[in-house]
Amino acid sequence: MELKEKFVLTPKECGAYLGISECAVRTLCKEGKIKAARSGQNWKIPKPYAEEYIMKLAETGGRIETMTKVIDMT
Repeated sequence: MELKEKFVLTPKECGAYLGISECAVRTLCKEGKIKAARSGQNWKIPKPYAEEYIMKLAETGGRIETMTKVIDMT
């Protein structure tokens, strides 16, 4: 199944979709900035929540910030 057809993404898929690293996605999930669910040690990210996160960034200036680093999307 292609990424554009999936509803639930892994951190790796979400990172590819948003143009950031898998590690950054995991951090954003841990911080609650991207809504996600845990399945054991794995994160499951509904695609609409990844899209919601990036839309909020677009409205506020386009910076992805985690506690460990800032990723400038401009």
